[in-house]
Formats: sequence, structure tokens, C-alpha cells
Amino acid sequence: MNPIAQAQEAFSAGNSGPDISETLLQYPVSVAKGQLAQFAETANVCATFSGNEQGVILRIVITREAFPMFGDETVALSVSADVIRDNNLTVNSDVVAVRLDGTVILITNTGIPLDTALTRTLVSAAYARVAARL
Repeated sequence: MNPIAQAQEAFSAGNSGPDISETLLQYPVSVAKGQLAQFAETANVCATFSGNEQGVILRIVITREAFPMFGDETVALSVSADVIRDNNLTVNSDVVAVRLDGTVILITNTGIPLDTALTRTLVSAAYARVAARL
């Protein structure tokens, strides 16, 4: 469902990351709850899949991740992508969604290696900014 309003910022520190994005999505509360429920189901419905993009073979694994609770709901996923071409490379991401009333905060942190402590700091800071405005 399309949000009522949205904003996004992204940052990249180079080839190995971190690559960070923060997206704010505004919905009616009932829709925001449904969005978080669908996001949480991703690890069950699409736990593993493969793809081929211009000769680059990808194997993706998505799992639920233990994460501190923020707002009304918090869902964290770990995404591991094996990129196969001339050699194997694994790219890891944390994808965390936090719902506060009708606002959904979506934080993505990708890196080689992944810094999950940074993810926790990013989510905490984003949540504090949103909570201060409500």
C-alpha cells in the first residue's frame, strides 16, 4: 500500500560499506500494523531464493534477527547474499522496521563485514528523532 507520506536518506562509505538507508513511511495505524506483519513474514515466505543478474548468480537467505524493542513493534531481518561470479563474496545486511503509531521507520545497513552494533545505533537514533516529534 502506498504511504500517505515518505522520506528517505542514504549514505555509502564505499565498496565495502557501510551502505545505510533510513526511510520514514506514514500510514493509518491499521495499515502500518499490516505492513509490519507482512515484513515479519518475509523470513518465512522468502527464506531462501536464487537469481541471476547479467551473469552474476545470487543466493539470498533471510532470517529473523533478535533485536531490541523500539516503539509499538520492531521487526529485524538478517539478509545474507552470496554473490557468485569469479569468486564467492557474501554481502550481509540488517533490515529493521520499527512502528510507532502510523509511522514506520525502515533502516537498512549493508557492509562487508556487517557492523550490527552500528545498526542498533542507527535504529535508536532514528526512533528518538521520530518519537520526539509525535
